[in-house]
Amino acid sequence: MVTLQKNDAPLVTVGIPVYNDERYVEAAIKDILAQTYRKLEIVISDNFSTDDSTEICSRYVSKDARVRYVRQQRNFGPHANFRYLIDQARGKYFMWAASDDRWDPEFIERLVFTLEEEPEAAVAFCPYVEIDEQGGLLPEVHSFDFGGASALTRITKFHLEPSGRRDAFFYGLFRVNKVVKMNFVKWWWINKTIPMNNAYPPLSYILAAGNYRLVQSNKPLWFNRVHLKSAPRHSADLASRPLFAYVAFGLRKINQLYETEKAVLNGSGSYFICLLVFPVLFARCLWDCVLESKRIAMGATRRLQRSIHGLLFK
Repeated sequence: MVTLQKNDAPLVTVGIPVYNDERYVEAAIKDILAQTYRKLEIVISDNFSTDDSTEICSRYVSKDARVRYVRQQRNFGPHANFRYLIDQARGKYFMWAASDDRWDPEFIERLVFTLEEEPEAAVAFCPYVEIDEQGGLLPEVHSFDFGGASALTRITKFHLEPSGRRDAFFYGLFRVNKVVKMNFVKWWWINKTIPMNNAYPPLSYILAAGNYRLVQSNKPLWFNRVHLKSAPRHSADLASRPLFAYVAFGLRKINQLYETEKAVLNGSGSYFICLLVFPVLFARCLWDCVLESKRIAMGATRRLQRSIHGLLFK
């Protein structure tokens, strides 16, 4: 593999947002410090943790000069924390590193080299696998390529990809001059605590702003931790109210459509591109609503069957 010469290597800023993740955060910091690509800085933004995350992160400031640690004075929410880390970037490239994921030692080096090959590319990502709470590998390797010569092609490929894992490149490597205008949105009313789909508008912005490059690798370079035995990290639980859940879902999709159009305009600077991508975004919105109605109907049918079974055989 071709590597960058040390004197020519651009600085990479790695932003780690942390909140009460004492179980995993130390391994995450160690993985980043162990990268073969050495010209990097780590900025840790602790969103007012109440566990031992603060002590763990603080130790690494004295251990490695590349580490900066900031403890926020209050918990100002995940979106503000992600945005704060972008604003702290001093490098040519930037990436977020979730405090519970793991990284192959060549992860950053391979992504930097890929972006250096194409100066107009906005983001690079790689094949990856998922791991469970104990770090065990889940079987499937995931790889998505949203690259294309035009913003329309890239955004269409992204939004028509059926997999719910298509937003994983949120944890790829971004060119800082492309990511500085990325904005995060908050859903409102009954969706205000829901984290799902929040990445779609900012990632649509990136795809509108520049090309996507997929690293060609015969091994996964990123290990995304999924919490199979844990409850979702938000307080909204509408499972017992399917009709209300569907209304919330529909409102979220409408909001997502609107915010994604805004993001595409921000990234491309073209109302024409926004007009061209609208049918794609609208079709995806309708399709998602159809699938969700089917899922809720199947759930209601199962509950009804259990109730009937309970009446007949109690």
